[in-house]
Amino acid sequence: MNNRPSVCLLLTATIDPKNISFMKRDNPLIREMDYLVALQQYCKLKIPFVFCENSDYDLTNIKQLLERTCTIPYEVLQYEGQDFPRTKGKGYGEMQTLSFAILNSKIIDNSVYIIKINGRYFIKNIRNIISKLKGNNVDVYADFSKNLTFADSRVFIFTKDFFSNFFQKRLKTIDDSKNIYFEHVLANAIHESILNGSVWNMLPESPILIGFSGTNNSKYKNSFYSIMKSKLSHKLRRKFIMQ
Repeated sequence: MNNRPSVCLLLTATIDPKNISFMKRDNPLIREMDYLVALQQYCKLKIPFVFCENSDYDLTNIKQLLERTCTIPYEVLQYEGQDFPRTKGKGYGEMQTLSFAILNSKIIDNSVYIIKINGRYFIKNIRNIISKLKGNNVDVYADFSKNLTFADSRVFIFTKDFFSNFFQKRLKTIDDSKNIYFEHVLANAIHESILNGSVWNMLPESPILIGFSGTNNSKYKNSFYSIMKSKLSHKLRRKFIMQ
């Protein structure tokens, strides 16, 4: 394999959260608009993507947008995946979405790396992140916090082997009502994979998120000061953690 990995974006989506716990940005019309705005930006990139929606919401507007504007390879996948206890939280549904997409996507099947992104966010520097991936020898890229117990799930990069061998089996342990979040489970999966010989790395640079937090319904800060602060913090953590 060459030094420029084959990558695709996996844009996860839940347009109608159907009264899921711990979700303030829960209006389906507002959430649909979030996805439409982000997809317009992703269509401008030369990066194949998979859009996977898990609430069986009417995707007419999204499909029409993609047909009009998207010239790169993409897939739209959908299923009804909200038939689980609402107290489990959005992370439980997110994990199911990953499983469904990996099982059903031809684009993912032909990719070395899957870049999982919450589909309501546009990652402004995603091209830079991809350009800095270190060949095909790393199994998972993710950023830790909270004493290595919490891995940022908004953007992380992984191989299908990492998902099937270490991550997927942990679905049933996710339970927001018990304060066991997707991010905790992702962190645990990464730790186990390292113990078994896999290679982990931090993201090459801090993602610049454009969009609104679903949990808090707050807009991500993207001022020059906040971006530079985030970049500096990420650079320092890489220096001391990855040395």
